[in-house]
Amino acid sequence: MLKIRKHIYWYFKLYFCMKKLIIKLFEYIPCSDWIYNMYLLFKGRQRKVCLGKKNTDKTFYVIGWNDEGGGLFWIVNKVCMHIAYALDHGYIPVVDLKNYITQYSLKNESKNVWEIFFEQPAGYGLEDIKNSKNVIINRMTPAPAKKYLMGQTEFYDNPERIAYFRNIFKTFIHPNNKTLDYIRSKEKQLFKDKERVLGILCRGTDYVVAKPKNHPIQPEVKEIIKDAKEVMKEKQCNYVFVATEDKDILDVLKAEFGNKLLFLNQRRYSSKNMQSDQLLAQIKAKDKERNPIKDALDYYAAIYLLTRCCCFIGGRTGGTKGVLLMNNGFEYKKIYDLGLYK
Repeated sequence: MLKIRKHIYWYFKLYFCMKKLIIKLFEYIPCSDWIYNMYLLFKGRQRKVCLGKKNTDKTFYVIGWNDEGGGLFWIVNKVCMHIAYALDHGYIPVVDLKNYITQYSLKNESKNVWEIFFEQPAGYGLEDIKNSKNVIINRMTPAPAKKYLMGQTEFYDNPERIAYFRNIFKTFIHPNNKTLDYIRSKEKQLFKDKERVLGILCRGTDYVVAKPKNHPIQPEVKEIIKDAKEVMKEKQCNYVFVATEDKDILDVLKAEFGNKLLFLNQRRYSSKNMQSDQLLAQIKAKDKERNPIKDALDYYAAIYLLTRCCCFIGGRTGGTKGVLLMNNGFEYKKIYDLGLYK
C-alpha cells in the first residue's frame, strides 16, 4: 500500500512539473496567442447533440456560458442576442444557467440561475428537452454572429435596432412571479404618491477605478448633477431616483439632492477601497455578507424603477440597455456618448 501511495505521489508531482514546463514553453512559441484563441474558438463552437428520440419535430437551442463577471443585465442582453439567432433559424430557445457559472450561482446548489428570476423564453426547460433528438448548444460568445451583436454605437444610435431587441425582450424575457412581486413592492415603497421622477443611472466602482478597455466612458458625477438639475427644472420633476452600485456616488447625490433623492436600500461598494485592476464581480465574490440572489433582484428592481420615471439620464452600460429594452416612452432621455476607455 505504501508503495502504491509513493507511486501516486511521484506521478502527480511529475504531471504538475510537466504541465508547468509546457506552459512556459508555450509562452515562447511564435503565434502562441493565435493558437490559444483558435483552441478557445474550437472549444466554444456551436454543437449539435442528440439526447434521445423525443421531440423529433423540434430543434432546441440551449443558451448558456461560463461568466463570473457579468451582471444580470449583461446576462439578459446576451440571452436576447442568442434568442434573435434562434428565431432566425427556427430554433426554440432554452436558457441553461444551471450547468454554467455566473456571479449569481449558489455554492452547493444546482439551480438554473435563469429560472430564479425569469420564466423560460419559450416555456421549455432543461427537463423538457433532456431526451430530445435535436439539441443545439450555443456558441460560447456574447453573440452567435456579428449580425446579432447589440454593440455600442450601432445600438444606442440606431432606433430600429433598439426596437428590434426591445420586441425580443418584451416577447421572451418575462420575470417570474417572485421577481414581479419584489420589484412591484419596491415601486410601491419608493414611488407611492411621487409624481414627476427623473431617473439617473450612475455606473461607478470598477468603471471609474479600473477603466476597463473598450468599455464606455462614464460621465463624472458633477456633470450628471448639472444635467439633472436642468432637466428637473425644464420638465418640472419633483424627485430624482438613482440606480448605482457605488456608495461614494450615492453619498455625493444625497448631499446634493437631500430628501428629493430616491434610492433602493441595497448593497453598494466604495471605489476608494478598490484596486486599479479589480472588477466589481471580484469584490462581490470576496464579500461574505453578500446575498447573490438579493443582489440580482435589487439590480433588476433598480432598472425597472428607472423605466417608471418620466425622464432618464445615464451612461452607456448594460443596465442602460436594459432600460431602453423595457421602456420606449420617456418624455426626455439623455445617454452620454463619451467614447471608450483605452
